[in-house]
Amino acid sequence: MIDAPKLLRDFLVADANMLTGFGSRIWAEVDTPPPEYQPGQGSGLCFKVRDGNIPSETVAILGRSFQFKIYASDESQAQAGYRTLFEALNFKSNVNIKMAQEEVAGQTLREPDSNWPFVLTFFHVLFANP
Repeated sequence: MIDAPKLLRDFLVADANMLTGFGSRIWAEVDTPPPEYQPGQGSGLCFKVRDGNIPSETVAILGRSFQFKIYASDESQAQAGYRTLFEALNFKSNVNIKMAQEEVAGQTLREPDSNWPFVLTFFHVLFANP
């Protein structure tokens, strides 16, 4: 079976605007940034699988739903990061990702423990399953 989170991260870091907006602060399969991250360092993106179809050897497409959390120093910057993610991913594709589509529009929230602002959004991504 393919490593869908790795393929998605590779896809995102290959996008010039994502690289400019997030740098190396794109973390797969985590709910929150690593302990050393601080929003003042720049926007950060966490994502993880939340749902999907059960793959089989006869299924050529693997569907996964991903939760994304975009962190930043304030709500405005978090929304800017969300827009960067949307432009990089919505209805985009490559050899591994056949299509991605936003499931739930981004909403600005705050982490209860740290009070960090973030935008929460969800995308459904279809992967080639060779």
